Amino acid sequence: MSSLLIKTTGSLANRLMAITAAIRIAEMTGRELLIGWTPNKFACCQLDDLFDHPFRVIEDESYVLPGSVSLEREGEGEVVKLDLDQIGDRDVTVTAHHFFYLHSDGDGQGKNLKKSEACRQFRAAFERLRPVAIVADAVAQIEGQLHGGLGLHIRRPGSTELGSGGHQIDPRILKMWSYPSDKGYINLARDLKAHLNLSGRIFLATCSLTTRQAILEAFGRDEVLFYQGRSYDLHSDVAAIQDALIDILCLSKTAVVTKRNPSTFAFFASVLGNAQQAIIYDDGLVDIKPPLSY
Repeated sequence: MSSLLIKTTGSLANRLMAITAAIRIAEMTGRELLIGWTPNKFACCQLDDLFDHPFRVIEDESYVLPGSVSLEREGEGEVVKLDLDQIGDRDVTVTAHHFFYLHSDGDGQGKNLKKSEACRQFRAAFERLRPVAIVADAVAQIEGQLHGGLGLHIRRPGSTELGSGGHQIDPRILKMWSYPSDKGYINLARDLKAHLNLSGRIFLATCSLTTRQAILEAFGRDEVLFYQGRSYDLHSDVAAIQDALIDILCLSKTAVVTKRNPSTFAFFASVLGNAQQAIIYDDGLVDIKPPLSY
């Protein structure tokens, strides 16, 4: 049996998207899946800290399958193409920051797996990754109250994005993730619930205590659910990454997820739950799109 090694990079949602796509592709092509995972500054944990799974994990960042076809993401597109007609039965090593999909100009016998089709298979493939007990139990306590609700994902610059020696936050990061303001999100949430007739509660995913307090004051504790995270530093330790996974899974249980373009975190949650996205653009416009729009 030939093998597929997926080497993940980037933050939690990016890595999980790449792994989930790889699970599906390995199943379709009859390959054994190996997962390259080492802790990084964005996800400082082992894969086993998050999931029980049947896959072999490779912790050596430099490892590639001997004699394999090696593919990496194509520039800023962050998408890797596997051309099955050229690869055949050979082993494949893929390094992907985001997700990847199959590409073939073959005979159309089900070998094509375009990006959107890969997303449609995410839920089934993701089920091969079983969240560890502390994650699964936390989600189970909340998910029943989220159906028909709004997933409010509000990212704010975290302490790990501060420069050393008291340097200020990178202006690009500050601009991207500080907009909209808390008031802007509050108004957006009210509009979405009214216009989309969302009857469920709001699930709030944020690492900012200030933002959390503002949302609670605006809507009341009975209207807003959130996971009482054990760590408020976005990437600081294993508990923080487990908390982030809980947020992704809870967001996926809602009907609509807000997504500050280009947030993979919110996008992945919407794909897992087949939820609509309320995409927020730099010009202030908000577009309601299906889960497969990125």
